[in-house]
Amino acid sequence: MKKLMQGIFAILFLSLGLNIVPAWADVNEVAQLKEMVDKLNKRIAQLEEQVQRPANIVPPTGTAPAGNFIEGATSGVKLTGFVDTAYHWNFDSPVHPAPTGTAVDRSQSIRVFDTESNSFILHAVEVVLEKPAPATGGIGFRTDLYYGSDAKVISAGGSETDDFDLQQAYVEARLPIHALDGNKVFGDSLYLRAGKYVTLAGAEVIEARDNWNTTRSLMFGYAIPFTHTGIRTAYDLWGGKVTLTTGLNNGWDLLEDNNNYKTWEGQIALKPSDSILFTATTYIGPENLNQGGHKRGLLDLVALWKATPKLSLMGNFDYGREGRAAGALPTLKTADWDGYALYARYQATDKLAFAGRGELFIDHNTFRVAAANVSTAAPRERQYWEWTATTEYKLYDNLISRLEYRYDWSDAPIFQGESYQNTLSAQLIYNFA
Repeated sequence: MKKLMQGIFAILFLSLGLNIVPAWADVNEVAQLKEMVDKLNKRIAQLEEQVQRPANIVPPTGTAPAGNFIEGATSGVKLTGFVDTAYHWNFDSPVHPAPTGTAVDRSQSIRVFDTESNSFILHAVEVVLEKPAPATGGIGFRTDLYYGSDAKVISAGGSETDDFDLQQAYVEARLPIHALDGNKVFGDSLYLRAGKYVTLAGAEVIEARDNWNTTRSLMFGYAIPFTHTGIRTAYDLWGGKVTLTTGLNNGWDLLEDNNNYKTWEGQIALKPSDSILFTATTYIGPENLNQGGHKRGLLDLVALWKATPKLSLMGNFDYGREGRAAGALPTLKTADWDGYALYARYQATDKLAFAGRGELFIDHNTFRVAAANVSTAAPRERQYWEWTATTEYKLYDNLISRLEYRYDWSDAPIFQGESYQNTLSAQLIYNFA
């Protein structure tokens, strides 16, 4: 106990001694020492805060970091596209005569995109870059890069014909008309497009994923054009129930004009309800090389009716005429062609759908159907029929599979010496957003 009390007194003595150090130490040195300790404590506290704060949280500084040039230029640009591959089987395994030293010709008569039989085909890889013009007014653009066997078919005259095609490339603008704001009849903006773009005509489109069937119709391949280069304008009436479109183009499937005259396009689209759409489209203009006369004209009618939430029906009519057509037989005779097609699609479930198509295409002067497919020894009117049945199943939301049977018939023996052919197609389409 005595030793404990002695220890306590010793500690008290030392404490008192420390408190009276300034009596014989330099007061300034002690002050500096305390200041240094305070700074050290503050720095330690700052370091502890930085270590504990998550790395992705930046404290507000009053100003946001400025975006770079690329980020600003690509703002609002959408990237979409798809991959389309298929296998087409012809029950007759066609083999046509081919020049010596060339590959065997397995082409299928009168087909448009699925021209090679009994073969895997990469039809298309499409990449779309698009920034739509704002509905309130402004500028936008669209570019469709197309690669695959289909690119050779749609390549416009004046561009290189290979496995790559610039299907579309245009600038668009919406010009507001403020004087018509709130008007129930007239639209409050005018739409303009300049460059290369797809045609207004037809019930089908170039992209297989947006069609009901795997193979394209004869009318899509022979009755109408694929693309145009020029300027197009559109205007809505009655809140979009009526759309008027007009424009001037270099011609049918031409990047550069082949004469000094333009082809006029016009369309009236009627949409009285969400389930009904009707379009009437026309093209008029000279298409012969270095000639302004003997114009080519086209009338295209399409009607679409969504009869029920699951059943959709569509019809298509085409009539074309060209005066003194350069390729018609006999030479310099007016050429006529017309076509009729009916479509049906039934969406059985969210994943399963069935589609059918039947059509008749009449080439009155052996002009629109390629001469390689038709004997020109006795040129006359030729008729071509086809009907197609397609089953579609979505393996995933972005992966579409199709199985299709098609029967073609002609009044000429153009299918390996027969008047008909049977084909089966299996298709996979992968969509990416």
